[in-house]
Amino acid sequence: MEQKPLVTGRRRWLIALGGAALGCGGNGGRSLPPPDLTLTGDETSDLQRVQAQWSRLSQIAQQGNGTIRIGISDGRANRVIGLSLVTGGAASYPHCRIIREWDGQAMNFVWGWKGWGPSIILADDRGNQLVVNGQPVEVGFGDVGGRNSRQALDLIGTGIKVAAVALAIWLGAQIGRGFLAAVAFLAFNLAVLGLLAASAGVLLPAIRFILERISWQDVANFFESTLQQMIQLFREVQALLVRLLS
Repeated sequence: MEQKPLVTGRRRWLIALGGAALGCGGNGGRSLPPPDLTLTGDETSDLQRVQAQWSRLSQIAQQGNGTIRIGISDGRANRVIGLSLVTGGAASYPHCRIIREWDGQAMNFVWGWKGWGPSIILADDRGNQLVVNGQPVEVGFGDVGGRNSRQALDLIGTGIKVAAVALAIWLGAQIGRGFLAAVAFLAFNLAVLGLLAASAGVLLPAIRFILERISWQDVANFFESTLQQMIQLFREVQALLVRLLS
């Protein structure tokens, strides 16, 4: 079946260099501790830092709340993005809330359904969907070339690509594609682990789809991918962002 294009006119979801603003939530001038990890743009060391976050993400998911803070040092500015697992606000189930600490803007990954499978919707803290150029922002697994597979590792890889496109729409050109891939990797897996830890009482089709096909051990195995497998995935993510959003 022919896939619909991600957008009508490939630039319609592009954000101006400032990115799209959703909600506020800055630190009120308080001094914050150093980030949990800092990405520098060195492919190998950044991937190793990302893989080392498994225990932190699993701890957050098991507790049902918590934040992992990611520093981005690209030679232009040092910025921090916070990923939190929250319940309530944008959605009644555990989901990933993302904040740009440099300006206090925040958004949430909310699950939707598009075409044959799950999608990620960008929403503010009240659950209002982000709209860009008249288009509600929703990125489906099919939009990034994903297949309706029961292979957990394939689905996790597809989900990371979906998360990366959603982040690119929100952040615009504020951070580079390699950094986007790393943040998307952590954000998507945190969102999935949050669902797996809660596991009960959620009837949304997208969440049932995830819970029926991906286990806690599958996510753990994904974090244990070889360095070469990780490099391949991150390069695929970056190529996808160029193809869809350039």
